[in-house]
Amino acid sequence: METLKKIIKKPLIVVVIAFVIAVFVIGKKIKYYAANPAGEKDCPPLFPNFVGDPSKQNRIEIDVSQYELPWTQKGGFINDASCLNKTSVHGVVSIQNVDDIKNALIFAKDENLKVSIAGVKHSMGGHAFYKNALILDMTKFNQMTLNEESKILNVKSGATWHDIQNFLHPKFAVKAMQSTDIFTIGGSISVNAHGMDHHAGAIARTIRSMRVMLSDGSIKNISRA
Repeated sequence: METLKKIIKKPLIVVVIAFVIAVFVIGKKIKYYAANPAGEKDCPPLFPNFVGDPSKQNRIEIDVSQYELPWTQKGGFINDASCLNKTSVHGVVSIQNVDDIKNALIFAKDENLKVSIAGVKHSMGGHAFYKNALILDMTKFNQMTLNEESKILNVKSGATWHDIQNFLHPKFAVKAMQSTDIFTIGGSISVNAHGMDHHAGAIARTIRSMRVMLSDGSIKNISRA
């Protein structure tokens, strides 16, 4: 009988110890997530600072490598609008023109880096960047021209809908756009976003053609034809 009691006690003790450890770990996690912020947030603002006149370039350079890349950040971390996806990156390049994109791709290939394309980073869940990747910040790649006769807007992918509305106002308006104006046109196209006007449908229906750069730096003109 005594032997039977000892056999029963051993697993009971193990269960109690496991329960105490689980309570301690869970309690520690609850305390961590319930705690006040330890410092200032390092994520982007909810509403981005719009760049103003998209026809004018605003080049920012911290350093220039042998590839003449307009770095805004080397190393460090990046986050998206959720502030929940802090990720270490190789660096951030502020794209101004087509050559910046091409040079960035050449640099990434030579350094064996992955490349991520970021707009205002509202595609949350880590979509806008990759760990230790080269980040192309497209928000300054925003110049545009309008053919008033055909009512076709030629716009670079980093322009926000806010930029486009300012550019077209007061003579013209956008036929189809995402429901708010803080997103970039490239980001909206990448998810085939739609707005509140169901008659206009998704943005893809309003695109006549696109110029797409491949990983080797070559550019393809693509259309429905």
